Amino acid sequence: MNNINLENVFNTTYKKLRKIKKLEIALRGGEYHLIEFEDNIIKKAQTKSDYYFSVRGVYKRNYFSFNSPIQDDLSNIIKQKQKEKYQGIKYPFLKEVEYRDNNSLSINYEEFNNLLLIELISKPIFKLLKDKFIINGVIYLKKDRISPYSNDYPVLSIVNNKTLVAKHKQNKILINLSFKNENRSLRLDKVFNNTQELEEYFNFFIKNLEEKSKLKKLKNYKIKEKEKIVFSSKAIAKILHSFKSQLSVSDYFKNKNNIFKDKLNKRIFSHKINIQDTAYHPSLPISPFDEIGEERAIVNIFNKGYLRELTSSYHESLEFKTPLTGHSLLNKKESSPFTLYLKGSNKTLESVLNKESNLIYIKDLTLNTPPKSLDSKLDLIIKDSSTLYKEGKALKSIENLDISISLTDLFMKVAETTLEQEELGLITPNILINL
Repeated sequence: MNNINLENVFNTTYKKLRKIKKLEIALRGGEYHLIEFEDNIIKKAQTKSDYYFSVRGVYKRNYFSFNSPIQDDLSNIIKQKQKEKYQGIKYPFLKEVEYRDNNSLSINYEEFNNLLLIELISKPIFKLLKDKFIINGVIYLKKDRISPYSNDYPVLSIVNNKTLVAKHKQNKILINLSFKNENRSLRLDKVFNNTQELEEYFNFFIKNLEEKSKLKKLKNYKIKEKEKIVFSSKAIAKILHSFKSQLSVSDYFKNKNNIFKDKLNKRIFSHKINIQDTAYHPSLPISPFDEIGEERAIVNIFNKGYLRELTSSYHESLEFKTPLTGHSLLNKKESSPFTLYLKGSNKTLESVLNKESNLIYIKDLTLNTPPKSLDSKLDLIIKDSSTLYKEGKALKSIENLDISISLTDLFMKVAETTLEQEELGLITPNILINL
């Protein structure tokens, strides 16, 4: 579907609905390519287009919002919606904003096609994996989330009865695969910006697997005092996920169990800890606009270890007299950070491992319960995902790691950070701490 076709669709729809006040129509969806594996066999390989309309409006002071397939008659659906009594939260419609173009990636969509997918599977990285593992899961190449509230792909939109062209482009490779052999199973769930990044990661991934398979195992290991530990970017992302909901204005002031209570504008963590909520990092495939169309601000939550800012929705900004940060959700008054970006450095993980004589590297972990306070010990389970290193060389694989650490210990005793990467929808570095 090219831009000319999109324009015709919008113009035709707009003529039918132009009498409705404060109407917003956007086209969402997009084109995607999918390959599905089952026991190393390609079960499905397809290219599809999936477009639909996202419509919002007000009729007799009642707000309505719905999604509809592109072939549906929107004028009839809106007439039905006009008759419904909408009892949800009433948002004021915001005036038009200029759509920023600061998150575009220079990736040609022509790079992503079905032939390339089949070719990608036969590349040495996948041949090597299939020799050692049974692969199940999907590889999903997409360019989608087309809407005036998104920054993906050129969009023609009708916003507040005016035609707006938003020229943004963002393509992503999403991989969700599991690997199994006689001894172990692994999962990979990551977002990549291009095939080169994908290939570099898999080369590193395979090398680590081969090295770790040769290591002798320690059945149990208890972290000693003054030991040096590296938490992987994935482990850090899981820890941030455990408390990010407490970084909104509502939770901070209303939740008596909020772990940051009375800590605003106070130093909590190391000066090396800087955490933003942002939609503008190039590795994040997310919209720079919230659900009421407000442009999302960059919220500097932690600045040099100080808790400085919290997210705020439209209703929270009125209730608590705080700046609106573009974190409003339809039919919900409370905000919550969408994504977190913990800034790292230009160091690589390898350089940190090589620099230290002895350390423990924690690749993954499970958090049983959210942290109860900043100083309470985290309820961590670390099985078969940590390694003992000496002068950059992996010595032993640890089956069960016993570690007693709090959020204050973790984020106050930071010695080094590394380059960041996307993990579980967040941007995080590896972090070296000295206990």
